[in-house]
Order: sequence, then structure tokens, then C-alpha cells
Amino acid sequence: MAGDLGGSIGPAIVGKVAQYAGDSIRAGMGVGFIFPTVLILMLAMMSSKYIALALDEQGNQW
Repeated sequence: MAGDLGGSIGPAIVGKVAQYAGDSIRAGMGVGFIFPTVLILMLAMMSSKYIALALDEQGNQW
């Protein structure tokens, strides 16, 4: 359900930003680039935290 919401709201936001920027698709796509960038950063942070927790449970130290 959340994927459907993101799939419809993301392009709407890109379109609105492009429209408000004087029909500049470059500005809209620049804003659209934020979404996957944040996703990748959050996945990287979560995976490093998971690895650290798994190592701590096994008694290994960094």
C-alpha cells in the first residue's frame, strides 16, 4: 500500500515543482532525485547498524 502511495505522490511532487519553477523539468527531476538518495542512505545506515548488532551478539569486537 505504501509503495502505491509513493508511486503516485512522487511524480506529482516532481510535476508540481517543475510547474512552480517555470516549467523547468530540470528542477522537478532534481527534487525527484532526493527520494532514491534518501532511500539508499537510510538502507546503508540500517545495514551497518544491523551488522554491528550481529557482531556484538556473537561476542566479536571491532
